[in-house]
Amino acid sequence: MQGMNISCSILLLLVIVVIVAYGIYIDNKKRKYEREVIRRNIPYDIRYPTLVYLYEILADFSSLHNIKPFLIDGTLLGKHREDDIITQDYDVDIGILKEDFDVLYNNIGEYIQDLENIQVIYFPKKKLQIMETITGLTMDIFVFGISNDHKTIKRIKYPNWYAYIFTNQCMNNFPIDWVLPLKPTTFLGKPVYIPNQTDVFLKCFYGEDYMTPDFHCDQDGNNCVKNKKYEHLMQNL
Repeated sequence: MQGMNISCSILLLLVIVVIVAYGIYIDNKKRKYEREVIRRNIPYDIRYPTLVYLYEILADFSSLHNIKPFLIDGTLLGKHREDDIITQDYDVDIGILKEDFDVLYNNIGEYIQDLENIQVIYFPKKKLQIMETITGLTMDIFVFGISNDHKTIKRIKYPNWYAYIFTNQCMNNFPIDWVLPLKPTTFLGKPVYIPNQTDVFLKCFYGEDYMTPDFHCDQDGNNCVKNKKYEHLMQNL
């Protein structure tokens, strides 16, 4: 009987822990959503120069410390399709290899300490954000790790089990030659790198028709609608 009571107590404790953890998860998701809404509503004439400034900070730091950040996700798409930041984008997406991330992680705080309204947010071993504190706009810098057999590479954003269950191949392991060797280029007037097979990389993330914009924006860049879902609204922009 005593053993059964102990088992029930342990089970009850586990249930409570799960409920509390789920509540924290939902609260964090809600807060993140609220922040995203705020960021997405920042006027383009403020958003664009802020994102350019964040990018320039990293580009200048990288040249000073001889590291090789590379464009990924929406920023890579902007470079490849428009050679600019996409009008409706609200962050800068950067990849970086583990050894270069260590240099960045250990030195970027000192580098930006005299810059007004710039803050570094650290996520040990997997990610780093450089934020402009007035707008909340960020540059997200993800660590990419190479497998032991040097055949695959992945962004170290999620635990392996989470990535396997909840993310697709583009957020998990993919062939190393998609990324390496990195190719040097320029973006927004600054040197940077892009993945070895940019076309394959972007098709995986955005589909075969990634070169066709799926948003239409008005002239000042503040009102953007998704083409397929809101096609009837584009005539009024």
